[in-house]
Amino acid sequence: MVCRTEIVNSVLYNYCPDVLPPVANRMQSLMQGRVIDELTGLGLTREVTVSTDIEHVSTRASFYGVCGLVANPVHLFPGLNTNAVSLNMSVRANGYLPQTFVADLGPFNTAVGSPADYPEFFSPVNLGTISMHRTATNISGRCVKIDGISHEPLDNAVVEVAGVWHQFPAANVDPDDVMEDPNIVSLVHGCYRRRFAGGDRVRQLDLVPLTGEEKVLLLSVAAGATQLRVSNRVNLAAGHLVAVDFQNTDLLEYIQVKAVDGATTAEQPATITLEYPLKKEHREGITVLRVNPPSPPTATENILIRNAIAGDQTVYLDALSDIDNSTVEIFGNGIPEYHRVSLYRVVSNSNGYFHLPSISRVAMMKLCASHDDMSNDIDVDYYSPDYDLFENRIDFVFG
Repeated sequence: MVCRTEIVNSVLYNYCPDVLPPVANRMQSLMQGRVIDELTGLGLTREVTVSTDIEHVSTRASFYGVCGLVANPVHLFPGLNTNAVSLNMSVRANGYLPQTFVADLGPFNTAVGSPADYPEFFSPVNLGTISMHRTATNISGRCVKIDGISHEPLDNAVVEVAGVWHQFPAANVDPDDVMEDPNIVSLVHGCYRRRFAGGDRVRQLDLVPLTGEEKVLLLSVAAGATQLRVSNRVNLAAGHLVAVDFQNTDLLEYIQVKAVDGATTAEQPATITLEYPLKKEHREGITVLRVNPPSPPTATENILIRNAIAGDQTVYLDALSDIDNSTVEIFGNGIPEYHRVSLYRVVSNSNGYFHLPSISRVAMMKLCASHDDMSNDIDVDYYSPDYDLFENRIDFVFG
């Protein structure tokens, strides 16, 4: 303790302040970041919820997206001078996909001693700017033809996304100058894990089911489950690819098998552990079918040009070579994943109605409707879907 003399209003005080505690012995941030809307580039103006499974750690979130974990490092992690600790933080906001971040904190040891080492020195994990991705919405409508005062539905009209903007242009920028090619596809269930621009690629392949080896799901499973209890494990092993809910196209998922645990004979019930958590709930009694390993693909590999997170249904590619409304493989980093994929190009039905695949991560788009019997196409420029709605409606009227 170092004392000094202070004079206040001609009164003499002998001031002896307490010694400041080490930097790490103070309540402070352990992990921090700022969440923004990737479409606007602005901090979120809706409530952000932060959570962690680390005991005795508090969470904080501001109105404009600054969030983090708070604690006293010395009290919680006294050994940070020699050992790192793993932190995790999950961020959620209504209308956005949740994200979880895992990072190591420390160790803070340079062997120099005070003040360069823990606990005199401490630095939190800084996640920087975190782009939150909107949950997908739907775009549907009707194509009609007007002839004088009468109108009728127009079938076989082609409705497609003809251009996109992944972020709203600045006020001083002409949107037409920065419109991007619509090299986007829709994944029915969304990515199973984080994918990276440049490192991950997408290619079309045909997945052939092995009929005659159907297995029955014995227990219903919820979305997020990683294990299936099936009727048998005949000809099934780690590394194989299975189709879950094979007879239900809306719920069908393709996931690789991580492990198979069963009785001494393959005909008895077994437990399958999957490489990725299920995206959908699957009921007892549905079919789980092994899919034949695809032969070496000959389709062109298309490269991801924007990072994607788990749950993203819209994927940005450098091109759409050899891709149609079929199945694709996403590979490059980690375990590959397999998806049913759709292009953003549909045809109206006999009543003129159309429904584009679920879309996300697009701030604005150019929509185009055309028909062989109509002299003019209809373009809708700068269309921005409302992601807070389950479905956006837009109609095309041909004269």
